[in-house]
Amino acid sequence: MKLLITAFAALFTTFLFAQSDTTKATSQIESVTIYFQGAQISRKAKVKLAAGKQTLVLTGITGQLNPERIEVKGGSGLTILSVNHRLQKPDNEKNKLVLAQSESQIKALENRIKTLLNRDNVYGVEERLLMENMNFQTKTSGATVTEIREAANFYRARLNEIGAAKLDLSNQLAQVRDSVKAINQNLSKISAGANILESEILVAVNCPSAFSGIVEFSYFVESAGWQPLYDFRVREITDPLQVVYNANVYQSSGEDWKNVDVTLSSGFPEMSGTAPELNPWYLNRPVYRPAPQSPRGQGSISGQITDAGTGEPLPYVNLSLLLNGSPMYQTTTSMDGRYALKPVKAGNYTIRAQYLGYQNADQGGIYVNANQNKVYDLNMYASQVQLEEVQIEGKPSANRAYGSQGLSKQSISSDEMSAPPPPALQLTPNQISYKIPTSYTIPSNGQDYLMAIKQEEVTADYIYQTIPKYDTDVYLIARIPNWSNLNLLSGNSSIYYQGAYTGDAFVDADFTGDTLQLSLGRDRNITISREGNKELNDKRIFGNTVKETVAWELKVRNNKPVPIKIEIIDQFPLSEIKTIEVNRGNYGGASLDDKTGKLTWIKTIPAANTEKILFDYELKYPVDVPVYK
Repeated sequence: MKLLITAFAALFTTFLFAQSDTTKATSQIESVTIYFQGAQISRKAKVKLAAGKQTLVLTGITGQLNPERIEVKGGSGLTILSVNHRLQKPDNEKNKLVLAQSESQIKALENRIKTLLNRDNVYGVEERLLMENMNFQTKTSGATVTEIREAANFYRARLNEIGAAKLDLSNQLAQVRDSVKAINQNLSKISAGANILESEILVAVNCPSAFSGIVEFSYFVESAGWQPLYDFRVREITDPLQVVYNANVYQSSGEDWKNVDVTLSSGFPEMSGTAPELNPWYLNRPVYRPAPQSPRGQGSISGQITDAGTGEPLPYVNLSLLLNGSPMYQTTTSMDGRYALKPVKAGNYTIRAQYLGYQNADQGGIYVNANQNKVYDLNMYASQVQLEEVQIEGKPSANRAYGSQGLSKQSISSDEMSAPPPPALQLTPNQISYKIPTSYTIPSNGQDYLMAIKQEEVTADYIYQTIPKYDTDVYLIARIPNWSNLNLLSGNSSIYYQGAYTGDAFVDADFTGDTLQLSLGRDRNITISREGNKELNDKRIFGNTVKETVAWELKVRNNKPVPIKIEIIDQFPLSEIKTIEVNRGNYGGASLDDKTGKLTWIKTIPAANTEKILFDYELKYPVDVPVYK
């Protein structure tokens, strides 16, 4: 019964759309909310509707949208009765005219090429004729000097004329062939776009009176996302720490976002917000535990398409990523033949390349792992087909994603990257959102675009740190108390000290400590050594027992022109068995963690000075018991 009711409702909706008047309207993307996985696209359409019931068809929308996540808002005087969705190829009437004109142009250029080649051939025949008749003789004797001179002048002049004419023809041929190549590239671009399915949103409305106004609607796409990035910068240890919030934004939704308002959100809208329920637990029944929810893993695919014969890159190649024979993602190559598809759900795919004048190229068995980029380059072989329209076969899928041409990594930040306008920070119980005050253009090409969010200065405690047992380098550490006030999200960061890049670090937003610690890199102006003290070191054997005294001397040299505060870390050894005894000796005022044996000295060393530290311990153990030092 439920199935019959659903089918009847679908038929009734189709009947309603078919019987009512239809008005088509285009729209513009006004704003996007980008999540870690996915984006909510908001559009506005200006419409004029007559009084009565009718169907408003919103056209020119990506075919990648999720039909279950469409929202339409009508203005005052407009009642929305129902919303439907369909996929279809875009209107190609204009493209058909362009294709017909281009075909005529190519035929004319091909005739021009034949004419030029024919003229070149004539010159070639004349040149061979002259070269084969260079034996000058009269009927009775050899040619005179005067005759030879006249003939040489003639040959020289004519061969030069022929050479110049052939060079001019060669240049003309190159220009005509470049024109043909440009037209073919444009045809490939048009053909690639003609095969990308678009969405139409059909809105059944009722207007008590004529309506003229704005209709707002939104939808969700999965093929977009962003990743937090940070720059931590410090000039001198007397200055505050600068924290620059950035974002890597990417999308392959099949439609470019041009001059749109952007909001970045840390939410995962594809995850259910419903809390699990605890059911009774019966010991005589198998236990069912629902799997914990987590964001679905996504990866990416990139590469280059080239001509198998020449090795030249092919622009505007139509690429489809197939899952079980159906196209799930599409894109076209850039002018240098490169492409990128990002994000792509984890799975096993086949990639198909289609291009005018070339045989299709397929590559199967492409397994996309979460958080990984797979690189696949393809070679395409030229065919005899020149202007045959490319067709993409396969059943339309509501959750497919389409992209545009792949480009190199770019930045779309504001002109003053170091000081972006402050965003509107929105905090909710389960997510952080940044409303960016500057409009941005984000192409649909799967590439990363760097977006500046904001910049803050925070108070940090700077201290040098070294563990000479493992590494004799000294590191500058910034410790940020109450770091949770910064509203950081987990992501990679780049660290700069005194204007120089010193390395990367990962910011773990799940860290539960009160103080966030960042390593700002090595400082070569501070040196440290760790050597055994020969005067105190001693090892003796009494029967079957070894008694050993071990002493270490640490020397820290401050070659900087200012005093430094440094944390020096070492340790006493530990024993897990009674036969090995450890007796701790002097440790020069260090703080001692009794459980781990960790020793920590905090020293302030004046400029151009050296600090010495000595600590020792005694070991007792049987001769036949191995001791690892």
